[in-house]
Amino acid sequence: MNFPLIPVLVVTTTLAVVGAWWLLKAPAPKPDESAAPVHATSKAKTIAVQKAEEPIKLVADATGLSPAEFSRMMQNLVDDASTEERKAAQAGLTATCNLEQAVVFYSAARLKVKGKVDPGALRGFLGAMGGRFRAIAMAEFLKQHPKGDVAMDSILHGWAKVQSQEALNWFQSLPETFPSRQAMLQAVLWGMSTANAKNGLAAYRTMSVADQNSTSAIYGLSNGLVQNSGLQGLNLLLAEVNDPLVFTKILQASLGRASKQPPELFVPWMADYVELDAKLAESWQAAAKEWQSKAPDKFAEWFREGKSRLPPALQQALAL
Repeated sequence: MNFPLIPVLVVTTTLAVVGAWWLLKAPAPKPDESAAPVHATSKAKTIAVQKAEEPIKLVADATGLSPAEFSRMMQNLVDDASTEERKAAQAGLTATCNLEQAVVFYSAARLKVKGKVDPGALRGFLGAMGGRFRAIAMAEFLKQHPKGDVAMDSILHGWAKVQSQEALNWFQSLPETFPSRQAMLQAVLWGMSTANAKNGLAAYRTMSVADQNSTSAIYGLSNGLVQNSGLQGLNLLLAEVNDPLVFTKILQASLGRASKQPPELFVPWMADYVELDAKLAESWQAAAKEWQSKAPDKFAEWFREGKSRLPPALQQALAL
């Protein structure tokens, strides 16, 4: 039997339209998330966050650490060196790092100096780099920070302690307009005089009068001399000074370290200078009272003979 063609076409078309409408209305199947590819950038960010949150495992050898890993570890140790383990780790990393690691760490850590990181913590590290790598260290750091930056003079300080003449030659090659020249002047004289008092004084004598009388030179040289040989080292410098203003300036600059000498040494030594400056007198009186408290008989013996060198006010303050 032959069926009419037109009714069949109508039925077929109707079914096709209904099927298409149903597919459009049905919810799309959820993708299999376990098999879905992770975008590379998103994955990298996730790993970075995970690493940042991981506790740092302390090591004392920088060998094999990437510059970024070394920087992160050193920043953590500089922020908190409260235990012997952490101090040992910091010392070990400082002794074994390379210059690429050192520069990356410094470039990050210097930004925190105005916050919670003490520049003193960076100074010890940079001094060690100067001592280990000398001219190469200075060149590498200046590539990244050509004007000098926070505490970078400590590189020269460490360098001057191990190769004094080499470090002095480098300093003398600096143009007068170098931004951190004064800091470098202080550093080279401090390092040289810490290592050898006579070498430090010899370098000082070769400098211009302006440099010799500058606060930077006086502070660096006088503190280095005290570190090298105590108050006797400072006497070597004072013996060469004829200008009373410069003489007082030297005493003021070195007071912090000089006053840490044993009071039985500092008190008699400073007694002749207490009238030059109020801070000198204040520091001297504190040391005298400490000596009087710890060894009253020894102090009394000195005071009986030495009180005539003191102004009346101090004589009265310390009278037995």
